[in-house]
Amino acid sequence: MDDREAKLGFKPQKEVAYNALLPYADSLDEESSQQLAYIKAGLAKVVQLRDIKIGLSHWTGQLSK
Repeated sequence: MDDREAKLGFKPQKEVAYNALLPYADSLDEESSQQLAYIKAGLAKVVQLRDIKIGLSHWTGQLSK
């Protein structure tokens, strides 16, 4: 396991090669981890509130972005 996998806690899927050329490439892992945590929290809240019809569609839509 390399350092990046250890930091992320999982092995990343196939990555877009051009991401490494972006000026903010060093912050992509942190940003994606924050967004995933935000989506997970939103999904947990939907389940707790039993707002499956409307809430779930919003948060699953966020996953596709």
